[in-house]
Amino acid sequence: MKLKENELVSFTNIIELPTYSNALYELEYYAENKYGKTDTYKWSFTNTQNQLPPKVINAQRQAGGTSAFVSWSSTNAEFYTLRIFKNNTQTDIIVADNSYLYKATEDNEQVAFAVASGNSLLFSTATPVLNLSKTPDFTSDTTPPNPPVISAQYSYTHNPKGVTITVLITHATRQDVVGTIVYATDNVASGVWQSQMIYKGTDRAIFQFGWGSESSKNFQIRAFSITSTNVLSTAQTVNLTVPKFTQTISAPTLNVLAAGYDTAYCSWSQPTAVGQLKYDLQVSTTSNFASATTITTTDNNHTMQFNYSTDQTLYFRVKTYDLWGNESNWSNIVNVTIKSKASFESYLNGRIANTETQLKQLEGNVKTNLINWSLSDGDGNASLHGWITYTGSGQVVSLTDGKIGNYAFQSNPNIFWSVYSSSRIPINHDATYAV
Repeated sequence: MKLKENELVSFTNIIELPTYSNALYELEYYAENKYGKTDTYKWSFTNTQNQLPPKVINAQRQAGGTSAFVSWSSTNAEFYTLRIFKNNTQTDIIVADNSYLYKATEDNEQVAFAVASGNSLLFSTATPVLNLSKTPDFTSDTTPPNPPVISAQYSYTHNPKGVTITVLITHATRQDVVGTIVYATDNVASGVWQSQMIYKGTDRAIFQFGWGSESSKNFQIRAFSITSTNVLSTAQTVNLTVPKFTQTISAPTLNVLAAGYDTAYCSWSQPTAVGQLKYDLQVSTTSNFASATTITTTDNNHTMQFNYSTDQTLYFRVKTYDLWGNESNWSNIVNVTIKSKASFESYLNGRIANTETQLKQLEGNVKTNLINWSLSDGDGNASLHGWITYTGSGQVVSLTDGKIGNYAFQSNPNIFWSVYSSSRIPINHDATYAV
């Protein structure tokens, strides 16, 4: 730009403006109209509407002049606004990618294109005008075009198990070629094919196939160029062999805990692996698992219950596998003894009787404390309010260890003391009580 004789003369249609946060811009300019008079124009916009447009935009006439492939450089915008100038009219459309295939809807269309980033008001320079028509102007519509150039690659899916075939396409360059028809199958003899029509501007086709118990699969891909008058090229064929997915799965670490007289709690570590995992948990009465019971689960824990008439030693182990059949070695073996109901009750009765004997031996030799936060009145003094002595004798004593409370009742030596309450005892809701 330069200033000459009070006129702002621009040698380019791009004006660089600084960007300020929360700014409001106002552009004022003057233009001479066809009557030789000067008109004044003003244009206001905010900084959210001045995102720079793509620097490069191209439009190529194709398919015998029936369509135009428009592409532009990316600005990493969430979307683009494509402005279509057609026979002295203009239309804005939203485009997610940085390309668009325009198709003529009438004969003798004069079209050009400009693009903006997002909802910006700043558009790119318009493309040159193209002459399009809904009627193709080919001189030899029946001549087959060249086939496309294709390659194929694969990746695995795991839930459900399967394979994704991606076909990369380089379309034929002849003007009347509108795209490529792609076919794919995992069994040529079956005659069952998946197909996709891929227009120019898109460079790949993606196919999904399931997987059974095969150790590998043979895929075939065929592609044909197609013109706007439905003339096909010869086939371009690619064969692709895909092996079954494999991975190494480490053996889990097993823990088993016997509880009560009938229950075993089993848990194990979860190996790091791709895809969904399942587990086979085995339990047997023999360490060689000659006659084992197998439980299959997707969790890494399981609870089992039994009903034995006598004590029984059981052996446990677990292994991991994925949906493809890859599996780990067996885990460590853990054995536990599951008690019968009669044995468990005998065990408990013995422990209870032993505990009672120990308590009777203890009470004649030491002072016994009744610990309760309610052994104080509302003023914080020692009190037996609410408690009635049933047998024995003793006194309220102060505790200073700060662990149990302020006061406890202490029986006299060699005296067994007990109390009961004939009324409600005040309870401190923030305290823990032990009697």
